[in-house]
Amino acid sequence: MQKINKNVVLALLSLTSLVFLLFQLYYYKFYLSQKVRESSPSEFLVPGYN
Repeated sequence: MQKINKNVVLALLSLTSLVFLLFQLYYYKFYLSQKVRESSPSEFLVPGYN
C-alpha cells in the first residue's frame, strides 16, 4: 500500500468537516424558518417581546 501524505489526509478531513458544518447550518436555518412560520410568536420567550 502506498504511503499517503499527511497533508492530503488533513486537507480531506478539513474539507469534509467544513462541508458537513455548512450543511448543518443551512439545514438548521431552513428548519428554524419553517418552525417560526408555523408557530405563534408567543411560544418563544424573548425578553421584552411579550
